[in-house]
Amino acid sequence: MAGAQPNIDDTIGLNTFGSNTNLVQAGGPFMAKYMVVQAVNVLLSFLGMLFTVLIIYGGFRWMLSQGNSQQVDEAKEIIKNAVIGLAIVLLSYVISRAIMGIFDSRNMPAA
Repeated sequence: MAGAQPNIDDTIGLNTFGSNTNLVQAGGPFMAKYMVVQAVNVLLSFLGMLFTVLIIYGGFRWMLSQGNSQQVDEAKEIIKNAVIGLAIVLLSYVISRAIMGIFDSRNMPAA
């Protein structure tokens, strides 16, 4: 043989693409945990936006109640429940980040 032929993955740039997308590491296994982390982040982001919109909606209902005590109470209930939901989402985000930090530290090589 005159010379070693380059690996086809290197020739067309698949290793570089895989490394940049965090789906695979060059020469390593599929990184499913990053896809799980992304899915959790998307879900928590969506829920955070939903509860923020509910807080704004409750505020508008309160402003448009024109002093009607029943409508004011309903608006306060919407706002209270949305704030509780937003707090749960934020706490879930903190917990999920802590758990993923623990898993990442276990896979790191010893220095």
